[in-house]
Amino acid sequence: MFATLPVVAMPWATHISVSSGHNGVSSCQTNYANSMLPDSELPPRAHSGLANEVEAPTNPGRDIDEWLGSVFGLKFDPFRHPNATEDVRLHEYLVEHELFDGLYQASASLVFAPAGGGKSAFRVRLARACRVGEGGRRLFPVVYDLPKSVITASARELWRAHAVAMLRAGAHELFLRLAYHPFEFDQLALEDQQRVVAVLKAWLQPSFNNVLERVIDCASLEDLALGYDATARWSNPPDETALRSFRQALTTVALVEDQQASPPTWDEYIELIVARLGYEAIYVLVDGVDAYPETFEQPERTWNLLQPLLDRLGAFAKRDVFLKAFLPLEMEASCPLTESVARDRIVWSPDSLRLLLQRRMEAASGMAPAGLNMLGDPGLFDLEERVIRAIRPSPRDALRFVERILLEHVRRHGRTGRLNHEDFQAALDWYGQISPTQ
Repeated sequence: MFATLPVVAMPWATHISVSSGHNGVSSCQTNYANSMLPDSELPPRAHSGLANEVEAPTNPGRDIDEWLGSVFGLKFDPFRHPNATEDVRLHEYLVEHELFDGLYQASASLVFAPAGGGKSAFRVRLARACRVGEGGRRLFPVVYDLPKSVITASARELWRAHAVAMLRAGAHELFLRLAYHPFEFDQLALEDQQRVVAVLKAWLQPSFNNVLERVIDCASLEDLALGYDATARWSNPPDETALRSFRQALTTVALVEDQQASPPTWDEYIELIVARLGYEAIYVLVDGVDAYPETFEQPERTWNLLQPLLDRLGAFAKRDVFLKAFLPLEMEASCPLTESVARDRIVWSPDSLRLLLQRRMEAASGMAPAGLNMLGDPGLFDLEERVIRAIRPSPRDALRFVERILLEHVRRHGRTGRLNHEDFQAALDWYGQISPTQ
């Protein structure tokens, strides 16, 4: 059984360690598919008769960017992406939290949060720590967004579907890691280079040859990451000369690699990463399990889909593989595990939401302290507090609501002026229409 631990108050998101079977939390809210409705689907404007309204912008994102830059000097719109997996700048304004220390340890972990409650942000934070070697550690993350092939697999084929999906994710992570650090591949013994190429040829999607053709510069690496993890990038990217050399090295090894060998298995992949390449552990970061109607609406069925992974937690640990699963809050009550696995819950407070908004403004403005209040006119001197009071305690809702305020402003005033009460009220009206009853 899990030990019951006390609630820990944190300045970012409250981290609650819970006992097995705890069921004292309300179900999570509706997960919105899009960060912002297109202009053609906007609800009727509450102040449509205002004389200072301007024609609805044809490219509101561009107008918001230009307005924030010209009036406030912001380098980018820090509220554009409420989905952490799409925000390539997320590492610039991640906020430290106590939960991270436990997640970074060599143990299996389950993290529960409501939809939009920060699961993917925690996952991005953990993946980045692994990639940059935080704390001097050498850890290998595999970002495993549950694919449709697992959702539709039969019980007999379920483990095989997981293994294939993890291999494909692992091949992508391996390729990007080596592409950003070509010298690491050059330093491998030929036998290990062949093992690497065997994994890439068998499991990369798009195909190995297709990927090689697309690798030209740093921007091409970022494009390749989009189909796997948009935040998968490293500092000090290689120049075009280094990438050409890397492509040639892979091509040369591929010519001599055994064409008749069977595709490497998940066990062989583990052997390559841990024993051959020298990483101390593999962290399998499970995310996106509530992305399908079949899983979002049926938590118990989702546990059944994850059961092959749960059954192997002990065997994984013996080989230095640790599951880190980021799960919807509805799944917590029906968790089938009875062994000691860390379980944590993310709860957002007004203070943590305020810090989220401030950190994003600091990143976009390049100065600290900075906050949302700097965007408002004198009538919105307390804009941050108004936003926090208006929304449910969710980082996704906070970002969507602020972005809506910005959109309402450029619709009325174009790329001039500061946010005013009418902008806020229009966003509040919109939020009341798309938000379920609290």
